[in-house]
Amino acid sequence: MNSSFKLDTNKLRLYHSENNGWHKALALQVHEIPEMEKMLMDTIIMGESEHKTDERVGKDLFTGELKKQQKEMEKLNKEIEDQQKKININEVFDMNNCIDVFCAQDILRDRIKNIEKKYLELKCNLLYYLSNLT
Repeated sequence: MNSSFKLDTNKLRLYHSENNGWHKALALQVHEIPEMEKMLMDTIIMGESEHKTDERVGKDLFTGELKKQQKEMEKLNKEIEDQQKKININEVFDMNNCIDVFCAQDILRDRIKNIEKKYLELKCNLLYYLSNLT
């Protein structure tokens, strides 16, 4: 009895498409980060508030979080590219044991969900912060 795990071509195509979508979404979000940093700098520089020290601390915190988020996204994008290579190899060689591709895809799915949630929370918090500067 052969009990090997095998992904069919339709599932591999689905994974490939899913990864392409994630890659594009992460690229867009990574592209937004410098724009958010610019908004932060422009708002802090333009404001003539009595709370300049607080604004600097806030700016530094948000800048650090934006840089951290960008690094995490770039790392995840690299892992998505690696997964794409594995999928392509499996499509070409029609390997019978594709369990690592299947498991890696599930892990990527969870990581994408978490990183997108963190990104949206950071973006919203930054926009709230900027809107409350006076």
